[in-house]
Amino acid sequence: MTDIEELEHRRINGALFPPNKGMEPRTLFSKQPVLYDHLLFLDFDENGNSILGCSDLTGTFWEGTLFYFDKKNKIEEFDFSSYYIHTTTSDGKFVNQNTIALAEDTGHLNIVSVDTSQEGITLKSTASIKVIERIPQLAVWDNSDKVLCCSGRTVTIADVNADKIETRRCVAIQI
Repeated sequence: MTDIEELEHRRINGALFPPNKGMEPRTLFSKQPVLYDHLLFLDFDENGNSILGCSDLTGTFWEGTLFYFDKKNKIEEFDFSSYYIHTTTSDGKFVNQNTIALAEDTGHLNIVSVDTSQEGITLKSTASIKVIERIPQLAVWDNSDKVLCCSGRTVTIADVNADKIETRRCVAIQI
């Protein structure tokens, strides 16, 4: 039952029951992918696979959806192969064919793996690294598994495909 149907179901003589039900904030992520108005990033890998990230920045519960397209022509028809629902993000990049890095507004660098071994394609979070503040942008070093992100005056370098994710931080000091 959707939120609107639930509200309609709870109406008694034109009043909501309980009275504050319409004002309760949403606290759970969506079960189905949602294409929000704020498209924030688009990235392609060398095989023509692509990711598209969008977020709900105007609601009371900020969430985002990462769409994964496994063929280059599928994005033109918006025929996504998989999705991942998460907090709002500001950037996302392919690290390699099986790994995606997401910069979350919560100040986390989220590492998502692309699993093609099962029937269909699944996206799942494999690691999360807390940095100082919100990450506005990511960069991936060519021919490596290192992701560079900055937040505030701190630069973080993460090697995402090591057995244990290693990070190095450099802090810029104002003189």
